Amino acid sequence: PLSQFSFEPRMNANEREWYIWQLVPVFGVANASLQDVAPAWQPLQLRLNTPMLIIGENLHCSRVLKRGGAHCQATANGGARILWKDRNGTEQGFAIPPELAGDKVKHVTAAIRVARSQVAETAAALAYLQNLTHRQEQAGAHYLDLNTDEFSTDKTRNAEALAWLAGQVAAWTRLPLSLDSSDVDVLRAGAAVLRTPPGHPILFNSASLERPEVLDLAAAAQADVLLSAAGAATMPQTAAERVAALQPVVELARARGIAFERMFLDPLVLPVAVDPAHGVGFLDACRELRKLYGPTIHIVGGISNVSFGMPERRLLNYAFLKLAEAAGLDAAIYDPHQLAPLPAWTPEWQAAANRALTGEDPYGMDFLTLVRAG
Repeated sequence: PLSQFSFEPRMNANEREWYIWQLVPVFGVANASLQDVAPAWQPLQLRLNTPMLIIGENLHCSRVLKRGGAHCQATANGGARILWKDRNGTEQGFAIPPELAGDKVKHVTAAIRVARSQVAETAAALAYLQNLTHRQEQAGAHYLDLNTDEFSTDKTRNAEALAWLAGQVAAWTRLPLSLDSSDVDVLRAGAAVLRTPPGHPILFNSASLERPEVLDLAAAAQADVLLSAAGAATMPQTAAERVAALQPVVELARARGIAFERMFLDPLVLPVAVDPAHGVGFLDACRELRKLYGPTIHIVGGISNVSFGMPERRLLNYAFLKLAEAAGLDAAIYDPHQLAPLPAWTPEWQAAANRALTGEDPYGMDFLTLVRAG
């Protein structure tokens, strides 16, 4: 099927044109010019057997567990403990620092603080972070995203935390690590650790027109880099605004010698609960970027952003991942444990999710009705 067709990335333009004309008769397209045929096949025909690159998002200091839930046990003294099972099925745990023991516990932040504090449960907290790393790798992640921006309100402490976390995770996996921060100095601290011999592959997240310094970091490290469409004061709303925001950043990256293969373009996933057009704006931007830059550049998105403020987030995230893949997305910041649909998702629910995500059901009102009805 056309949805599985692609060119080998090393083909030049003439080879690709020849390949199209060999396939035109197969699909019954006669008397058509290349300009007529190729746009109709964009974007997925350029990506045969190219896996969706999953950037595992579970090592973020913003991630929370509900106190009293299966993995965050409330204790008699008003505190809480993180619980998990190791590879042998043995239950492990560590106490959460009191200042973090609210109704929603930032469990990655808690683990980093305990692991670095040299207390009785330091080894348990370190093992917890190692467990999060291995589980994402086993679930199929291609990169692991590390973010410590919410470790504290002090950027210096956040930089120290990212450097420490990057060093630990690099010792546990050979997967490339995505260093994710809104602060260039935090990224620089993480990169300094990973560039120490023998070195570790890096994805910098992210560069933009307002942060071209990240491109310099990526060029110096010969690393991958995520290019964001985010502006200094506003977020792009339409597909055209997203593409227009990314084009000059791509040119800045190219001027630094960064190849398309190392660029991850992020047109920005925004919540459909805020604006029903956000989903279509992202999907259309993916299609346009794929047509504009071809098969070797990567297009990425933080998929879970689309479902903020909505119920059944896992279903909406999965449905949007599939819609975006069909539009040309080939990388996603996503929970690798949620890559398969759940048996409970009926075709009716999946169709309703698609309508909510594409603006056919504004603000998901029909979807909400369906969910509430059970």
